[in-house]
Amino acid sequence: MFKLSALLKFLGVSSKFIVLLMLASLLKERYDSISMVIPALRWDTGLALLSLALHLPLFWTSMIAPLALLIALSMASDVLLNAGEPAAFDQSMRAHIGRIAGLLIFAGCAWLVLVPSLEYFILSGKLSLVLHFSLNDLAVLLTGVLCRMLLFFK
Repeated sequence: MFKLSALLKFLGVSSKFIVLLMLASLLKERYDSISMVIPALRWDTGLALLSLALHLPLFWTSMIAPLALLIALSMASDVLLNAGEPAAFDQSMRAHIGRIAGLLIFAGCAWLVLVPSLEYFILSGKLSLVLHFSLNDLAVLLTGVLCRMLLFFK
C-alpha cells in the first residue's frame, strides 16, 4: 500500500517532467512557426533561422505569458513535493500559492494586455493600450485572482 506522501512526491516529480515536456513543446512550436518562412528547410538552416529569430523582439514577446504559466505549473508541482512534510506544509503552501497566483495573474494580464500592446508598439511605433480578449486568457487571470483570494482565509 502506498503512503500518501510517496504518492504526492511521485505526482510532484511527474508534473515537473510534464512541465519540461511542455517547455520542449513550446520551443518546438516556436521553431515550427519560424520554419514556415522557408518551405524546404533543413535542420542546419532551421537552426540558423532560429538563432536569427532570437534577436527579434516579437519572438520574445510571444514567450512572456507561456513561460510565466510554465513557471506557475512548476511551482504547483513544488507544492505537491512539499505536501509530504505536514509541519512545513502550511507555511510552504501559503507561500507557493501566493507565488503561483501572482504568476497566473501576470500571465493572464500579459496575454490580455501586455503582449498585444508591446507587439503593436513594435510593429507600428505608436504607444497604445491594446486589449486582446480571449476567454482562455481571462480564465487564467481569474484563476490567479481566485488563488490569491484563498490566501485571505486561514
